Amino acid sequence: MRELIAEVGLTMRLTEAGATSAHYDAWAQAAQEDICLRTNPRTASREQIIELYARRNKCRFSRRRVAVAFPARAALSRATGSQPSAMP
Repeated sequence: MRELIAEVGLTMRLTEAGATSAHYDAWAQAAQEDICLRTNPRTASREQIIELYARRNKCRFSRRRVAVAFPARAALSRATGSQPSAMP
């Protein structure tokens, strides 16, 4: 997995993609608006989602942690006005 991430130029931490804690609120909002959350077996408050991003930003992604970045990509682009990054 690490080789694939390096080969396609992905980052291992959210901060390496230019993310800061200022992005977490927008990401949490996007996650709560995502239709997939409706069928998720567990619910999460905005505060819990923000805490999840904060905890995951402090450690390197493993295969299970890569999914954390998915809803964040679009929210980061909207928040910064930039094009989507190389995140998955």
